Amino acid sequence: MEKTVALLILFFTINFSNLYAQWFWQNPLPQGNTLNSVDFVNSEVGWAVGDDGTILKTTNGGIDWMLQHSGLSTRLISVHFVDTFTGIAVGDEGTILRTSSGGESWIIVPYSSYTLFSGASFWDNNNGLIVGRDLEKNEGLILKTTDGGTSWIKQLSGTSSYLSSVSCVGKDFAVIAGYLTILVTTDGGEKWIDRIDTMKVSLTAVTFTDTLNGVAVGGSTFLKTTDGGLTWTNRVNQVTKHINAISFSDSLNGFIVGYDGTIFKTTDSGYDWYQITSNTNYWLRGVCFTDANNGIVVGDLGILYRTTNGGESWINQTKGTNYYLYAVSFSGREAGIAVGYNGTILTTNDGGNNWNELNHITNKNLAGVSYINSNYCTIVGENGIILKSTDGGQNWTMQNSGISMSLSDVYFYDSNNGMVVGDHGTILKTTDGGQNWNVQSSGINTHLKGVILINPENATIVGENGTILKTTDGGQHWDLQNSGTIEALSGVCYLNTDVGIVVGDGGIILKTMDGGRNWVRQISGTFYRLSSVSFYDENNGLAVGPYGTILKTSDGGLNWLNQNSNTSHTLYSVVFIDKNCAIIVGSGGTILKTNNGGVVPVELTSFKATANEKEVTLNWSTATELNNRGFEVQRKFGSNDFMTVGSVKGHGTTTSPNNYTFIDKLSDAGKYFYRLKQIDFGGKYEYSQTVEVNWSPFTTYKLEQNYPNPFNPTTTIGFGISEKGNVRLSVLNILGEEIKILLNEEKEAGYHSIDFSAGGGSAFGGNASSLSSGVYFYQIRAGNFIETKKMILLR
Repeated sequence: MEKTVALLILFFTINFSNLYAQWFWQNPLPQGNTLNSVDFVNSEVGWAVGDDGTILKTTNGGIDWMLQHSGLSTRLISVHFVDTFTGIAVGDEGTILRTSSGGESWIIVPYSSYTLFSGASFWDNNNGLIVGRDLEKNEGLILKTTDGGTSWIKQLSGTSSYLSSVSCVGKDFAVIAGYLTILVTTDGGEKWIDRIDTMKVSLTAVTFTDTLNGVAVGGSTFLKTTDGGLTWTNRVNQVTKHINAISFSDSLNGFIVGYDGTIFKTTDSGYDWYQITSNTNYWLRGVCFTDANNGIVVGDLGILYRTTNGGESWINQTKGTNYYLYAVSFSGREAGIAVGYNGTILTTNDGGNNWNELNHITNKNLAGVSYINSNYCTIVGENGIILKSTDGGQNWTMQNSGISMSLSDVYFYDSNNGMVVGDHGTILKTTDGGQNWNVQSSGINTHLKGVILINPENATIVGENGTILKTTDGGQHWDLQNSGTIEALSGVCYLNTDVGIVVGDGGIILKTMDGGRNWVRQISGTFYRLSSVSFYDENNGLAVGPYGTILKTSDGGLNWLNQNSNTSHTLYSVVFIDKNCAIIVGSGGTILKTNNGGVVPVELTSFKATANEKEVTLNWSTATELNNRGFEVQRKFGSNDFMTVGSVKGHGTTTSPNNYTFIDKLSDAGKYFYRLKQIDFGGKYEYSQTVEVNWSPFTTYKLEQNYPNPFNPTTTIGFGISEKGNVRLSVLNILGEEIKILLNEEKEAGYHSIDFSAGGGSAFGGNASSLSSGVYFYQIRAGNFIETKKMILLR
């Protein structure tokens, strides 16, 4: 059997931005990543996990949810807690997370990244199973733990099928469901028997209320067993929706959820099922009921629905829209507007802390917005729609664009002068605040996607096929500039009449220093389409795109660094409010905000704790550091609070990798927790993820080989004793005669070391001795323990 590395060594890749996000959610709330699993330990306390390393916790029955920090960006598929402290979450790329602090800190247990874990279940605090698929060996994967998830032992599954779910009940009984298979064990996993020989169906979830009664679901299949999985019957035949998850609160009452908001309920142990209304058509991926009345379902785009009456009605616990947002614009720090799918308009007057959705004025998709000041705002979208507000977005009037083509972007220089661009080379201009829109000739039939006015006469437009158009006479004439690319260009930003940036497909970033006469391609580090760009000044800029892509430059675009957005949603638009504050909008109603420019103070790439019988060694590495004064090393033992046990100086500001080490000498055996407190020169600080390690002193007597050996003139001799007592350590010549006593006193149990010099004098506490080159021995006597080792002195 194979066994993962035990928790004597912990390693994971995180950074402080993952832990204390530089970009945080403003909409939807508490967050917008898809949730795949939910589990409660009682009526009040529960967890939900999902995409991009998302972990949420509630302590009031699902009314409010708080983000916890996993330190990962991989998808989490399943979560299981055995009590309010001890839990596990598993997912893609061999992810195994465990916590013994209720999620205050999560420990990453290393496993092969070529695996996918999709189910977890425990018999008790120590014994449990996780299941999935070994992608490298193309086989079903079963891991068992007997120490609460500290280490995992691979069990023989006997199948090549993907295993999706596991349910542990009783003492050693467990059932696993998967693709065309159901596996059953009655001996804690020593042997697994396939119980689905006669009914080949693909299953996604299984649960047992005791060792006899269970239900398995998948696709449109509902299976029921009353004999411990020996035989199965299909209980529902009219279901056409894909079923994803199942939860029983007791032997009678159960719920099943799946695609398109599907929820089925049973009150007779799963013999009969009937569909109930969920009030959503989003894919529901997880469900947990704590009793017959109270339950939570989770699913796509972070939705959380709660019921207190057995599913008769559902309360949406997420706040904000899930409609795609395509553009955002701010007037100052506080007032902003975001627009998007199906006529969605959101307004904020407090910097995005609260977003208010306006009643839909139109059902047309809205693609561009320009917020000139606290009163004037213009929105454009499908079928030539133009909306204007003169009271900060409270009321809107429809303006006559005179066209039916879809409009992509709008930009106002002031309350009078503005431009709009769109399909088929459309350019509209107004000089009276939109009372009249005049069509201008672009000379092309290309979809134009972005526009900016540097002043009423000077404007630049970008679009498909590498199009860059410029006017210096208010649009009477447009010049086609040489972009050097045929990629579609989506976003444009000018800092003055000379300096501009353009972004587009294939990760393209172009910069001009001469008003567009020459465009130079910059290295973005991505091939993803970049949809929007914004600069606060000549140095600081942001660009965004799909899969949560955020690029930041602080040197005018010479270097672009990828930032962690904490989501994989498509990001469509970005705007700077001031040097440190920026807003991004995107798919699924995503609104992200940063108050520090998205900068990661310290990017911690690894944090490792290694324990031996002497001490605990902490090693960590950083990829980049900004204004980093250093780290305080903090330790927690037992019920005590974290305390600082040492400090390590940082490297200030650097883009070069750096490695750090700290050694902690311990005396009491037990479980220890460590974290780093990163402090900058201004006194601001952030904590790293917590690592956990079990430490115990020597359990036997031991004499170590001196180091260095051979030596000249100094060497170190280490030894360990298992109990307090007198220790005599002496040096012998080649005849075995004692020529020097290094130590003869009582010592505490544990590891000790002593330095010995053969160079003469009184250094090293009187242990120096003038010796000639040759072979010598050193001997320890402690209780009944006697051991002798050889050392060589070379002059």
